Amino acid sequence: MNKAELIKAISTEMGKTQKEIKEVLEATQKVVYEEMANEGEVKLFDGLTLVGVHKDATVARNPMDGSSVNVPEKTVPKAKWGKAAKDAVNA
Repeated sequence: MNKAELIKAISTEMGKTQKEIKEVLEATQKVVYEEMANEGEVKLFDGLTLVGVHKDATVARNPMDGSSVNVPEKTVPKAKWGKAAKDAVNA
């Protein structure tokens, strides 16, 4: 299911316009990304947690030529799936 199909399905389920649903999803996305960028945690649905994890700067090895490569510090997104989500998928 792509984003347009998701919007249409939610619109049908809720009896709202697709434009309204799109605006809500885009606002949700913006808020979630901002929170994750600040290394925060967002709990969505039953059993899905999105979190931004800080990774320190490190030196890695280039597998092509064996040279060292400096990897800068960064925040990476991570999803944690809980029991409720796993049970819903396997039901």
